[in-house]
Amino acid sequence: MVQYGRIKKEFQMKELNVITKESVKRIKRLGTFSSDTLAKGYKKAEHEDELTALLVYLGRDFPIPVLEMALKTMRANLNDAKKTIQEQMLANEIDNFSMNGLDFDVKTTFTPEFPLDTDGKPDKQAFYQWCIDNNKGQVVKSNIALNKVEDAQLAIAALNEFGLHGFQVEREVHHKTLEKLVREMVEGNEEMPPKEIMNVNTYDVLIMKEKK
Repeated sequence: MVQYGRIKKEFQMKELNVITKESVKRIKRLGTFSSDTLAKGYKKAEHEDELTALLVYLGRDFPIPVLEMALKTMRANLNDAKKTIQEQMLANEIDNFSMNGLDFDVKTTFTPEFPLDTDGKPDKQAFYQWCIDNNKGQVVKSNIALNKVEDAQLAIAALNEFGLHGFQVEREVHHKTLEKLVREMVEGNEEMPPKEIMNVNTYDVLIMKEKK
C-alpha cells in the first residue's frame, strides 16, 4: 500500500511538473514571491545592471502612467502563473511540492468580511463589541490610550457615572491578530457572530517561498 502511494505520488508529480514547469520558470524569472509587491526578490548583485539599463530606457521614452500600467500587466501575468500551478496542485491532490529552488504550498485562509459604514468603509465596531461580550475581549484595544479592554470598560463606566455620555469609543484589533482569531474560531468550530456583524470567506491560497 505504501509502495502504491509512492508510485501514485511520483506519477502525479510527473504530470504536475510537465504542466507547471513553464509557470514556475516565469515566476522565478519575474522575481516575486508575493502578490502584494513586485519589488520583493530584488538582488543588487544580480539585478543592478538590468535596473540601470531599464531606467535609462524607460526614463527617456515612457511616462509614469504607462509604467504603472506595465506593472499591473506584469502582476496579472504573475497571478495567471500562480493560478495555473494552484489548479494543477488541487487537480492532482498535491498539497505541496518543490521546483527550481522554490517551495509551493496551498494554504486555506479565512478572510473576515464586515458591513460597510456610511463612508463605504468596513465597520468592525459591532464585531469588536461582540468579542468583548463573548470572552474574546483580550484581542481588542481601545483608542482612548488604554491597551486593556477591562481598563477601557472601567473608564467608560466612570465617565458615565460623571454624567458624560456624549463620547464615542473606537476599538481596533491588529490585522494579524484578527486573522489568527478568525482562523481559530473556524477551525475550532466555535460560535460565530451573526452574519450581519461579520461573515467569513474561505480561500485556498498558493504560498511560495525560496527553498532553504
